[in-house]
This record gives sequence, C-alpha cells and structure tokens, in this order.
Amino acid sequence: MSEYIRYLNIPTVPNNMILQTAKEIEALKSPWAYKSDHPDRFLLRKNANKDLEEFLRPYFDFDITDKVYYQIVRSKSPKHIDFNRTSCYNYIINTGGHEVFTCWFNLKNEELLEHKEIIPAQVWHKINVAVPHDVQGMTQERFALTVFEWSPGRSPAEIESLFKQGYSKEKIKRSIDT
Repeated sequence: MSEYIRYLNIPTVPNNMILQTAKEIEALKSPWAYKSDHPDRFLLRKNANKDLEEFLRPYFDFDITDKVYYQIVRSKSPKHIDFNRTSCYNYIINTGGHEVFTCWFNLKNEELLEHKEIIPAQVWHKINVAVPHDVQGMTQERFALTVFEWSPGRSPAEIESLFKQGYSKEKIKRSIDT
C-alpha cells in the first residue's frame, strides 16, 4: 500500500496571516492566465501575503517562493488525479463539515477504496494526489492552504506558452496526460 497522507511537524499558522472565508479567497488572482477553473468544483488562487510565505519558508526543503496557494474544494468535485502535481502540503482552514473524509482509490480500479481519513483543520499534512482521490461528506465549502511544486511541463507559465504558440486546449491536455 502506498503512503496516502503524512502529518507534518509544522506549526499552526497564526489566524491573522490566513484568509478565513471562501469569498476572500475567490477574490485572489488565479495562477492561470486562461480560464481553467471549474468554480462549481474547485478553485486555486495565489497567496498574496508575503509574510505568510516567510513564516512557512523554514519548514520546507524546497524554495516556496510563489508556491503557496489557497484552494477551495466544493461538493461537486469528482474523484480525480491531479494533473499538475503528485503530492502537496495542505493546511485545512475549513474542513467542509463535521464528518468529511478524504478518500484515496486504487489506481487500476477507481471503485476500490484504499484509504479514507478525516483530516483535522489547522494541521499540516502531505498527501498523495497521484492516485484517484476525492473528498466526501462535505456540507459546506472546504478551503485550505496548499504548497507544492508544479510537475515539469505543467506550470501555468509553461501551459500558457503552449497556448501562445497556437496549440489547442485539447492538444495541450493530451500532451499533459501522457
């Protein structure tokens, strides 16, 4: 069995450094220069607070400059594999309800549940997003800080460059999926 989640020894982020509502997060800038969000399912937004970045910097073994984001997960978010990262470091601000499970499924048989866990708020953890996963039991929006490195060839700037070269969205998606 592969590792799905690991809790980390990173301190709680002071509340004055993080946004507390989905509305505040939605107002931040998207990392994508083109429309790639599915607002009814998921949003990714750039962190605008450099003090937060400086607070977190000592706890990561890679340069986190411009790699701290907010994400919003909504109840319509389907089971998926992240296309632009294989793992991420998350800090849940709002869990999305009282009994909300993060679930990981078998890579070859997505119907086979491998592991599920209720992840508490305000606890840093690293999760595997290279296998099918989803969030179940949400009664409200779930939002978090997320820190990660883009997979090679899959950063917003690299994908935007392909658009500027005239590649269609379908062709870019096919090249990313291979």
